[in-house]
Amino acid sequence: MLLDEPTEHLDDTQGARVLERLLDRFSDRIVVVSTHRAPPLRGARTMELQP
Repeated sequence: MLLDEPTEHLDDTQGARVLERLLDRFSDRIVVVSTHRAPPLRGARTMELQP
């Protein structure tokens, strides 16, 4: 599942809460989150892409 900027226009607290709930809900799937600002997430692997 690809989530493109799922926390855009949310404050940091609300964005982290939304992502945690989504990742809990889809814990049996591979979830890719594309974002410019990534809140810390439990057990998440991150990859930073450079231009």
